[in-house]
Amino acid sequence: MFKQHKNRIESDEGYAIEFDRSRFVYEDGVRHLRINHEMLPRPKSVAIWRDSVMELNAQSNLTTAESAQILENIERALRAAGYEVTVIGA
Repeated sequence: MFKQHKNRIESDEGYAIEFDRSRFVYEDGVRHLRINHEMLPRPKSVAIWRDSVMELNAQSNLTTAESAQILENIERALRAAGYEVTVIGA
């Protein structure tokens, strides 16, 4: 289940994302990561570049599986809040 605030979506699974027009801040109690995205022209529509999440491997010592899980968490949170999500490079 998700709880939405103005620019923040919180999951009851222990993670949250905050966002503005150019980046997400992903938090899960252990990590605090910035991930680039772009708001698309359609209302409540966003694009995320898979490579921008995967690049966190080197920067944050994440495994590929952890990076994929973070991307999935972001997608689920945004969709639950009514956003259309496009992952580029999928």
